[in-house]
This record gives sequence, structure tokens and C-alpha cells, in this order.
Amino acid sequence: MRAYELLESNHSSHQITQQDLDTLETELDKLYSVLGLDVEFTRHFLDRVNDARNKRQISIEELYKLFKEELKVYGKKIAQAGPDFEAVMNDMSTALNVPFILKWNKQKEELDLIAKTVMRKDPFMSSDPKLVVGLTSKKRN
Repeated sequence: MRAYELLESNHSSHQITQQDLDTLETELDKLYSVLGLDVEFTRHFLDRVNDARNKRQISIEELYKLFKEELKVYGKKIAQAGPDFEAVMNDMSTALNVPFILKWNKQKEELDLIAKTVMRKDPFMSSDPKLVVGLTSKKRN
């Protein structure tokens, strides 16, 4: 399933399944491959994406948009950071936050971008750097 088909088939009230995340991961791998990164989601990510504490169900469309925008704005910075870099992808327009870590995958000989969890929360507090999207460039600077 292509990204646009995945996005069209996922309604905001739909709970995200492992299959949904697998399909999203495949699409994100294609996008992030230009940086030599492989996207992975933890089991905790799947548990948290459907958590009632998000107040409104997180959608695959929102996740895809967040990762795509992060790639556009911070892709080079992320790729150059190297193993053990930790940060938070933050979309101000949806209040989505995705803490992640970069880990070296010896088997594949590439960096894995591991999305540890996700939550809809504003403000989101973290000691890790925030990579903010969803604002105009004036507000970002």
C-alpha cells in the first residue's frame, strides 16, 4: 500500500494497528533512505499511539506528516548527529511529540531512527532537544 492509500484509508477515529505501523514504517524508510536512515517503531510506540490520554486519536496521516516535515526541515541535522543522538520530533500544529534515538545497526550497517513513543501533549517537557515543525518560519527562528 502506498503512502497516499494508507492515509486515505485511515480515519481519525481508527485505532492504529501493528499492520498500520508496519506500512507507515515501510513508507518512511523510503523517505529517510536518502539520509541512510531506517525508521523503527518500538512496541511502546504502538501502545501509546492508541492511548486515551492523547484525548484525540492519533492518526497515521498525522504521523506521516510529522515525519515528512521533520525530514524536510531537520533531515541533514539528524543524519549528521550520529549514534546515540536523542531528540523529540514536535509538531506544534497537532501537539504531537515523538522522542527518538539513533542507534547503529551492526547487521544492516546503517543508522536506525527508533521512535520510542508518541504522545499528544502541549506543552511537552523533555531535556532532549526539540525539533519543532508546524510553525511558520518566523515563529521557528
